Amino acid sequence: MKMIITKVTIDNFKIFKHQEFEFGENKVVLLTGANGFGKTTLIDAIEWCFTGDISRLKKCFEERNTTQSERDRTENKNGIIKNSCSRQEDVVKVMITLKIDNKEINIYREQKEDNLYVKTELKYFGNILPEIKVKVKEFVANEKFYNYHVCDIYKSYNFLHSGRKEIKRQFEDFIKPHSLADSFSEKLNQLDNTISDKINVLEKEKIHQDIIDNERKELDSLKNDSKVIDYPQVKFFTEENLNIEKENCDKIKYQLTQIKVCGFNLVASMIDSIILYYEAKEKIKNIDELINIINLKESDINFSLKNSYHELEKLREIETNIKLIIFEKTKVENAKNLLEVDSCIKSDYCSEINGDIKIYLDAIIEIDKELRQKQSEIKAREKGNNIITALSNLVIGREGYYKYKTEGNKKCPLCGSDQNFYKTLDASDLAVEAEAYLNQNKSELVMMKKNEQEVIEKLNTKFEQLKYFIIKYLDNKVRLKTNP
Repeated sequence: MKMIITKVTIDNFKIFKHQEFEFGENKVVLLTGANGFGKTTLIDAIEWCFTGDISRLKKCFEERNTTQSERDRTENKNGIIKNSCSRQEDVVKVMITLKIDNKEINIYREQKEDNLYVKTELKYFGNILPEIKVKVKEFVANEKFYNYHVCDIYKSYNFLHSGRKEIKRQFEDFIKPHSLADSFSEKLNQLDNTISDKINVLEKEKIHQDIIDNERKELDSLKNDSKVIDYPQVKFFTEENLNIEKENCDKIKYQLTQIKVCGFNLVASMIDSIILYYEAKEKIKNIDELINIINLKESDINFSLKNSYHELEKLREIETNIKLIIFEKTKVENAKNLLEVDSCIKSDYCSEINGDIKIYLDAIIEIDKELRQKQSEIKAREKGNNIITALSNLVIGREGYYKYKTEGNKKCPLCGSDQNFYKTLDASDLAVEAEAYLNQNKSELVMMKKNEQEVIEKLNTKFEQLKYFIIKYLDNKVRLKTNP
């Protein structure tokens, strides 16, 4: 099983905040660079990811810090494994991409602590076959992996002080011969694993004997119940073979498929006919409903045809006229005097009722003349007598004062007193003294103002009658434009 490192990704590890190294599938990779640029750190990262340890650093660390208390001191541990610019919550992580027998897998190791003695676990991305995990585990064994680390300066120093036999022992794993028997043994192990896997798969696919027995019983039952039936001598399609006794199973199945296709096509054509039938039936139903509607709305339809309501431009013209009539009607409804209905009276919409409107207007003008005459007489009588004027207005307006009281106001609007005002039960209870004063002085002003009020009411009534007449006419005009 061939294993190649194709990529290494490093986060927060020693001098690297984040760095990626792409090696591809090269069998030999040469690292070059000045001192302190991370060549050894890259090898340390690979060793830490595989083993969870950095043997050269741990060995130096333990020799320099001989007691447990020295090893536990924070200042002695800072920067051993974690990048000096990293935050406390940042995670040290190294991910290695491996190519194993043309299959690419990703393994990684991570930890938060800046400590060589943290127990971490080698993790895998995705579903990895057990044999691959075993191979990786053998490769990353701590005691074996460090032997391959030739970039350790500390180890180089020891080499210089070691004898030839000791150096040979250090590199024994590289130079020892691998016999044919070892190779053959490895191949046999691989074959054994493959056969075991195949047996496991076959065991899972194996059909239980009970199921086989049940299937056999059903088959025997079908054989006993089967009957010989003559093949119909009518062809569904031209190439159909009516003598199938000597045909093999595949040909019979193919012919059955063709017959089903013919049957499906026949049924499909019949279904199309049925669909057309029901669609026609539905259309007839819709036509009958339309005829009933035409009979019920015959007069409306004739009216619409007569007035060309089927023409879009005509409909738009009618819609515009209706809106204008409704606008004029609204103006009349809200009018307070003749001036506010004058534009409607003079418009084309009221041209047909000008004669009737003139009768209303003449009556209103006569009432208005009468009102002006009475107001002139009252003005002449009030001239120079403020007391009579004020008291007569008080008597005439006591209905308004009483309404003021019924709205919840308890104080008199003239003097502000609340002793008697809130006890008032009727409008006639108000302005009693004012009325007595006017009677004592034989003033006719109260009666004149009462007459004035009657004339005003008569004028308002006639004006409302005019408005009602115009509104009713405009409503009828709208109705005639929308209904026959």
